[in-house]
Amino acid sequence: MNEIKMIPINKLFPHKDNPRKNLGDLTELADSIRTNGIMQNLTVIPNGKDSYTVLIGHRRLEAAKLAGLSELPCAIVEMDEREQVATMLLENIQRSDLTAWEQAKGFQMMLDLGDTVEGISEKTGFSKSTIHRRLKIAELDEEAYKESEGRQVTLEEYLNLSSIEDVNQRNKLLKSIGTPNFDWEYRRVLNEQIINAAMKSILPVLEERHIKEINGSEYRYDCLKRIPFSDFSPEQLDFGEDVKNLYYKVSEYNKSVDIYADRPEVPNPEQAPELKELKKRAEKALEDMKALNAAAFALRKNFVLKLKLTAKNTPLVLRGALVANVISDYYASNLPELLDEAFPLKKDEEPTVRLFGEERQRRILDRLSANPSMAPWFVFISFVDSDTRGYNDSKYISSIRIPGYSKSTKLDAIYDWLISLGYEMSDEEKALRDGTHEIFHRFDAEIAAEESVDDDDEEEDDIDEDEILDEEDEDIEED
Repeated sequence: MNEIKMIPINKLFPHKDNPRKNLGDLTELADSIRTNGIMQNLTVIPNGKDSYTVLIGHRRLEAAKLAGLSELPCAIVEMDEREQVATMLLENIQRSDLTAWEQAKGFQMMLDLGDTVEGISEKTGFSKSTIHRRLKIAELDEEAYKESEGRQVTLEEYLNLSSIEDVNQRNKLLKSIGTPNFDWEYRRVLNEQIINAAMKSILPVLEERHIKEINGSEYRYDCLKRIPFSDFSPEQLDFGEDVKNLYYKVSEYNKSVDIYADRPEVPNPEQAPELKELKKRAEKALEDMKALNAAAFALRKNFVLKLKLTAKNTPLVLRGALVANVISDYYASNLPELLDEAFPLKKDEEPTVRLFGEERQRRILDRLSANPSMAPWFVFISFVDSDTRGYNDSKYISSIRIPGYSKSTKLDAIYDWLISLGYEMSDEEKALRDGTHEIFHRFDAEIAAEESVDDDDEEEDDIDEDEILDEEDEDIEED
């Protein structure tokens, strides 16, 4: 049995390594203590100076001070530093009192004192993977983290950061966490990480085969094969002896390495060098436009995937169903993939894409009947949204296609419906929607130059016409 005795409150001090940094509002607890007294003793350790350090009961200590108590019942224990940290951490975790940051710092302290991830897992009940994710949070910049806490960040968003390996990138993402831009920035960084990780093993193989990277446009080459990162192997690069020169390009959009070979180039004497360069830039812009549309669709899709039907949002979901019925195309070509993404296939179940007619309709109705809370997802599918839908249209400079801006009634309707349900557009999406995104203005100088040439041509035509009229007047006078 631990010794329990009444200790003067002025001899009790908080532990410097208490994982819980924010004690919260103590008013209610102080009122209870003032009325009923301390119902549970504190746990303390002697510090050898006729005073004690609190292990368990920091909130009770501070609330007792507010209530005006002069002494408190305390259980006196002896523990080494590691046991002290573990005890405080376990006490708060069991009461769900710690934030993710406080848990992370507590786990880090236990590691610093010689514990292991396996040992922490056994003592706390947290899985090893959760502990590893929390430890990555502990690496973040503390000031930036504290600032982000004021933006009502969800635990899921903080945990998403743990999937980013570079701590500098994680700290940069902290600036946007809790804002509508976070998902966009997070996916961009995660995408770069996936590509860089894949290329660490792929690049040496390409260099060994003397396969060079395409720095400019790939459209003047013949594409031989698209190899997904997950399916890459040296055998995929065997094309026979007839193919002499090979090139590669990383496709961020498809998460693949695309392999190319030389294509005989037919000379075009009419095409000036500057037009060739313009064509390369235009092709790059069209690829970027495709990637932007895909990123925006991913945000819309993931928002609805997390959305559940509630009494509050039911009228909004029904309104969305009516709007979708008015504006949507006849057939959703990506419906099978979206359906199976939301509802993973059971064992030995055929993918929806292989079903037709009544079989597919029955599959959809069965899924909806079994998952009525997923009604927003079915409405989203009926909007026929996809990763190719955007606010872009084609413009041309000297017969070369470039991204142009165009309003989209259908996409506006989708966004308006999502916003009514709580969706927040990122800055990138807003700029795409209102036409201010830089991708729509990359060729403004070239467009202005072409329009200037056209204006000059019109002016010359006007002058020629005036000269003709003057000559006609002179002829009349002579007659």
